[in-house]
Amino acid sequence: AENLFLHRRWSGSGLDGWIEAHKPEQTIRIGDTDPNENYRIGKTFPDLEVQISGKAQRLSELEGTLVIDLWASWCAPCMKALPHINDLAEAYEGTGITIVAVSVDRERADARRALKSLDTPQFVSAWAGREAMDQAHVKSIPSVFIVDENLEILSYFNGYTDGDTRIEDKLDALLEKKAQSLEERP
Repeated sequence: AENLFLHRRWSGSGLDGWIEAHKPEQTIRIGDTDPNENYRIGKTFPDLEVQISGKAQRLSELEGTLVIDLWASWCAPCMKALPHINDLAEAYEGTGITIVAVSVDRERADARRALKSLDTPQFVSAWAGREAMDQAHVKSIPSVFIVDENLEILSYFNGYTDGDTRIEDKLDALLEKKAQSLEERP
């Protein structure tokens, strides 16, 4: 550091001044969508093969707008978010929105055991295994994608904190936009 001061590569305010001058303009709180993740919007979500009720199925076979929650039993924030995901499934039932909780646990039995903590899951419970994280290009969970019927990514959210309303805010906006477009039709 002293060498850098001598050659005037840093200001006289020292290391603290250099850090202040070079800190990122935007900080990300836990639960915020990482602005660097916006590249996902408009891309196609992988048509994962998942196990639903013991049967192999593709995400593209599910109807309507999908909310895809990638989670695992060993992930504390995921387990904390599952009741919220369940509430969303109940709240948006009959709206053309399907909530799918896709477990990325190594073993399907781990996901089944974790889901027993919920009284009656309202969402579509699916298992895809660890490979689903790689296929979806996510490094951390919970990761929630909102995709249209063509699996085009409309929104992406990473992490979960109590009181998080990002998903329902986006879903409400999508439903409002859909209602407006229906009203505008002759």
